[in-house]
Amino acid sequence: MQQSWVGTIEREWQQLRRADSTLDVEKFTRHVLAANKTGFLSPESLAAIANALLTSTLNDAPCLGRRLLERIGANRHPAWRVAMAISLVTPTGG
Repeated sequence: MQQSWVGTIEREWQQLRRADSTLDVEKFTRHVLAANKTGFLSPESLAAIANALLTSTLNDAPCLGRRLLERIGANRHPAWRVAMAISLVTPTGG
């Protein structure tokens, strides 16, 4: 079961990076939050995902990227603070 969960997140990450319109961005964000709660994702990986969401052209991705940062508490890690700062200057994330 763990392997399929990891595979799902990796597949969804690749879809986000390709701006694949078939990606369910909200479901991906939930998967990322769950992975964060279990300690699966490093803070740097989480920041990279948030940045990709913030700058994505997919529907709702920038808003979900901002919400992701707010839920994890951007003040808890330097990489998250940088991602939050980026969200404030991007036209879709702020």
